[in-house]
Amino acid sequence: MRGLKRVIEADWEWRRCRRIAGSLVAGLLLGLTGCGGAKVIHVEADPTFDYSQASSGEIGIVGFEALVEDEKHREVLRRQLPSLLARAIQEKRPDLKIFSPERIQEAVGEENHRILLDRYAAGGNLDQGGMVELFSATRGTVRYVVLGRVVEDNFFKFEEIEEDSTSSGIRYKVRREMAVFLEVYDLEAGRSVFKELITNDQTSSRYVPDFTAGDSKSCSDACGNMAMSCLVSMLFSIFQDEPDDDGFPPPPTTEEITREIFEKFAESLPTADAG
Repeated sequence: MRGLKRVIEADWEWRRCRRIAGSLVAGLLLGLTGCGGAKVIHVEADPTFDYSQASSGEIGIVGFEALVEDEKHREVLRRQLPSLLARAIQEKRPDLKIFSPERIQEAVGEENHRILLDRYAAGGNLDQGGMVELFSATRGTVRYVVLGRVVEDNFFKFEEIEEDSTSSGIRYKVRREMAVFLEVYDLEAGRSVFKELITNDQTSSRYVPDFTAGDSKSCSDACGNMAMSCLVSMLFSIFQDEPDDDGFPPPPTTEEITREIFEKFAESLPTADAG
């Protein structure tokens, strides 16, 4: 019986040690990626794309590509992001007129729209044929169009021990990091006039009471004996809508993490003050 008790205690120490190790790994990841909030990583702007031009007509939202391995997730992103971008621009920049993605698809035709986006995905840019097609389909009312590409959409899981003098537990966290490349094309000139790469990260968490505080010393000793073997990788893809069986909450939603990205992009578009 005593032997069984020692085995159970040893297993408990190992589980706690893994939690501490996970916190260390997560800390390193957070240190490398920085604090949350959308950030502009790179921007290129053609001087011809000024406010007088941008505000002279409607700006069309064509669509998105997503460089993710999971095909289902890729299709969800391609379906959701255009309308989210259109809404963000309309809310942050009511001075700019938006030709909605639904109207773009209706003007071009559903099948032609899909083929156009597939060509964009394969070639990495909107080709001349696509620009001519969009300009003709919108009857010249749309001079500028926006296309986007999700270049990174990563999910991290990690755990943190939270304890005080009376209780302790586990904080289960899911961190999502996304990078989106957005590009504006001038259909009349037949070229790209604005490019921007924006990143954002958000974390969801769930607290679960777990064990009584006061045992941290024994766990520290156990981790010290096991050294680097305690560290485990926490990076993998998750696309579920419900909490995991292991206690983790759902990750930040696509709408939540892209809102700041798209608002940042809207703010970067030409303004009247800038001429």
